[in-house]
Amino acid sequence: MTTHFDQLFERFGPTLERIRAGAVQRELDRRLPEEEIKALRALGITGLRVPKEYGGEGLELDAVVELYIEIASADSNVAQALRGHFAFTEQLLESPESEFRHHWLTEIASGKLFGNAESERRGAYGDPHTFVDEIESQGKIVQVLNGTKFYTTGTYFADYAWTTALWRRANGDEYLVSLPVDVRGPGVEIIDDWTGFGQRLTASGTTTFSGIEVDPRWIVIREPHYSLVWSYLQINLLSVLVGSADAAVREVAERARSSSRNAWNPGVEHRSDPAATAALGDTRSRVTVLRGALVDASRRVAKAAEQGTPEAFNEADAIVASLWSVVSEQALYVTSHAFDAVGASAALKERAIDRHWRNVRTVSSNNPVSLARNAVGEYELNGTPVGTKIGKALERPAKVPA
Repeated sequence: MTTHFDQLFERFGPTLERIRAGAVQRELDRRLPEEEIKALRALGITGLRVPKEYGGEGLELDAVVELYIEIASADSNVAQALRGHFAFTEQLLESPESEFRHHWLTEIASGKLFGNAESERRGAYGDPHTFVDEIESQGKIVQVLNGTKFYTTGTYFADYAWTTALWRRANGDEYLVSLPVDVRGPGVEIIDDWTGFGQRLTASGTTTFSGIEVDPRWIVIREPHYSLVWSYLQINLLSVLVGSADAAVREVAERARSSSRNAWNPGVEHRSDPAATAALGDTRSRVTVLRGALVDASRRVAKAAEQGTPEAFNEADAIVASLWSVVSEQALYVTSHAFDAVGASAALKERAIDRHWRNVRTVSSNNPVSLARNAVGEYELNGTPVGTKIGKALERPAKVPA
């Protein structure tokens, strides 16, 4: 039986193989995957989840997640660069019908790509140093955006960025808001200054907004509400982890197949060396389990979205948080222990196999494993929501007295 994922892979597979073929050289040259992301856009990557009535394909979440794992296996930078788009699309899908939802789902279906521009080097999430100010210009009141964001993953490749700011109204009122920003227009500067040792090609650097007039129709006041957006953001990172582990096993296996020298067991070819087969069998088995668990979790998150209840959302978040600690640790294990199949030659710089461990370690740093375990334990024992009732994250923190 042909599944939607099978159909997707038939369509995207040849392009993913080309992306995979150039991944090592891009890493060595530190060349951003601009053309690679353009190729995926040309195949319709942006609108896969958008319902057909808006011009998209309306595919199930699990099929798209499986495709993201394959993208990450080809080049984990590309999969993470699409994180903001993936999460923003899901955020629109769980929202009630509105002009905002209709407009932006239609834009996404037409091929527009979203990036992320919410985090800052300083300040709390609810107290940003990015502002939308109401000012008078040519006899009318306009909304003007100014500020600087960091960790703006994927924005370099995108048409729009979803950003967070403090809306300072002319009457003195202030609101924490989110809004889409055209990053191809004047007043936007995007710099690839991410210096992390892993995920070096995600363009997770700095984006500066300078005097940008924004459409007030698209300014969304942030209010406490139940949402699955946290789960969607983590699902993307989990896809990156699983895909990176898969790529590590693939590349080490290829190295073992092509190597003519077995340093620690010279009398046995790598193909029949029990050290090699055991290492690859162990790591491949772990990747298979991780992949299956993530695809299953995405189905359960999709079911929770259909149910639309706080209880369902809480359970979905707990499922995703449960995966975080396991997948993070297992992906680190796989990207380290796969080397045992070959030995020191796998560490040669020109092979860049070490990038998979560096990438996994970098992605895993987004969420400490210990906190994920604690959150899941709190939910299991006390029913404390893992991350859906996000009111506190959306409230401006109290000012500290001088």
